[in-house]
Amino acid sequence: MTEDDKPGSVQDDQMQSLIGKQLRNLYDSVLVEPIPDKLVELLLKLDDIEVGTATSPKKPATDDDSAESDSE
Repeated sequence: MTEDDKPGSVQDDQMQSLIGKQLRNLYDSVLVEPIPDKLVELLLKLDDIEVGTATSPKKPATDDDSAESDSE
């Protein structure tokens, strides 16, 4: 390891800054990509399922319910 490669050196700081800029550019480009139609369809189906269960919630199980199912 050379003196310039040590943590806290000017060259190290410049390298970290360059890596940070490149990562930001990469992630920014991913954020503006469109969402595939197939993924949108799957998310909509998931929303429909969640809304369906929210409108007709199941009765929570009680100790009495589990005892009845065990005896059957």
